[in-house]
Amino acid sequence: PLNLYHVFVHIYNEQIKILNEEDRLLNQVESLKNSEKKFLEWLAKNFGIVNINWTLPTKEIAKGLNNPQSVLDALARIYNQIIKIEQIEIKNNELHSILTQKTQNVVSLQQEIQQLRQQKHTITQLQKRIDDLERENKELNSRVTSLLSKLDKENRDKAVTITSDDSLRQRDSLTQDFIRLNTQDFTAVSNELFNYRCQINSDLKSDRKAEIARIKSLLSKKIFQEGRDLFISDRNLFQKENLSSIIKDFADDIIKQLIISEDQSTEVPRNNLDKLIDKGLNLLIEILNAQPPGEFLIEDEGSKFNPERHQAVTGCESGGKILYTTYPGYCVNNRIIGDALKAYVYTVSEQEFDLKKTENNQEEKLIDEQNSSDTTISGSQTGTSNTTVTNDFSGSYANTKNSDENLSNEAESTSAL
Repeated sequence: PLNLYHVFVHIYNEQIKILNEEDRLLNQVESLKNSEKKFLEWLAKNFGIVNINWTLPTKEIAKGLNNPQSVLDALARIYNQIIKIEQIEIKNNELHSILTQKTQNVVSLQQEIQQLRQQKHTITQLQKRIDDLERENKELNSRVTSLLSKLDKENRDKAVTITSDDSLRQRDSLTQDFIRLNTQDFTAVSNELFNYRCQINSDLKSDRKAEIARIKSLLSKKIFQEGRDLFISDRNLFQKENLSSIIKDFADDIIKQLIISEDQSTEVPRNNLDKLIDKGLNLLIEILNAQPPGEFLIEDEGSKFNPERHQAVTGCESGGKILYTTYPGYCVNNRIIGDALKAYVYTVSEQEFDLKKTENNQEEKLIDEQNSSDTTISGSQTGTSNTTVTNDFSGSYANTKNSDENLSNEAESTSAL
């Protein structure tokens, strides 16, 4: 029975295969019929047969094939169709090439977009880090400011009153006198000297601000820079009996620097100038003797403006190059001790600085020529070839200084022996 079962299974499978093969063959026959019909339709179309009799289609087409004109027309139509197909294929290839290029561009743009997203992410992280650093920096600056304020307060508490010497005053009082000297005495004398110069040369009125700044700069250098150097080199020169000589020589040199001749019909305003130098030098002595001692900030010409150490003169921009220091800054331990004690500076642009520098050099050359001429005249009047006319501001205290140096040299020689 088992063998018989297998036999029937085999017969069933074979029958299924036969039926499937029969269906496949029938489908092929139907497909061939459809293909034949499509082929006959194509031939009928090309041979111009409009209404074809599908009962005898080959007979009607055969008639067309026997007509040479119909064959030529059919071949022409087929050729035109082939040409169109080729053109369409060429166009299709071009479009395919363009599509490929566009696809590559899209891929490239997608990659760039991805890179930009990554960069944006990186920038976002960096910006966050920058914000954190700025916040930390502000906190540190706040802490530093607080610590400096405490330190300054401690230093002020220690140095505000000088108990070791009754002649020394409080630093706060010195700073007030220093500020007052600028706003009152310096300004008044500078305007007076400017007005006197305008009587000699009225063209100076057109550049009033720069001219007054130049006068203040000359006064500042003479009193606070040269006076400081002289005081440090020999303090004995600033004894009361010698101070009048220093004042006279300083005033003489300032008048020469400003090309003011005392032979003019109008009297040179020496009285107020002498008082200013006297007042400035006495204040300088007290500041240098203070504990801790004060320092004076006078910038070189051409230095860059620093808002932490400089205060621009009214009408000047807070920037550019410094042409004049119209009033020095007040420092203690190389630090400006208040906004009102910054160095007052006259600033100009780089181009204007070069122009002003050239004008100043020409005027200095004229001063040197005039001083040289005055020296020659003075020498001829004395009639002595050995007379040396001093055009600087050493004055009568130079002999005292030389005498002190000689005594010092003798002491050193004795010590060496």
